[in-house]
Amino acid sequence: MTRRCLYLMGIDWRWIKQRPHHLAEQLLRRHSLLAVFRPSPRRFRWPRNDSRVPRVPLVPTLVQGPAREFVDPWVQRHWLSLLSAGFRPDVLWVGHPLLWPLLPASLSARIPVVYDCMDDVVALTPPGVSGDTVQQHEAALVAAAQVILCSSECLRGRLAERYGQMALPLRG
Repeated sequence: MTRRCLYLMGIDWRWIKQRPHHLAEQLLRRHSLLAVFRPSPRRFRWPRNDSRVPRVPLVPTLVQGPAREFVDPWVQRHWLSLLSAGFRPDVLWVGHPLLWPLLPASLSARIPVVYDCMDDVVALTPPGVSGDTVQQHEAALVAAAQVILCSSECLRGRLAERYGQMALPLRG
């Protein structure tokens, strides 16, 4: 069955081809797919990526400082609402917990969510973000996800330790 999958990637599409890029290409073989990524402002030379995966960046917001934590999610939620209205996804595929609060609640409440856990994101907290913030968003994503894919048994064990064994029944 072909589904329409909105794939929120945790890495920049234009960066070195990694697991999320390969996964998007494989999903596209059986489903309609739109990959959404956050462009990195720090990369100036891009590797060539000739993939046929349809993709669109999140909207770059120029707001800096404390206001950014309010402005950026607001902008991204509206952008993702517009994308979703046109694409009409059947599944949300989320590749990083910091992308979870960017999704409009009306969308994430009515469409099945897949959490693709490929790293210990709490241990790999990005600069300027607290580990507690990442863990809060990951806990919310784990609670909302109908399917959790972990790239290793070790990661599955860490999720179970953090959020309770009962948070992970019957999930991949």
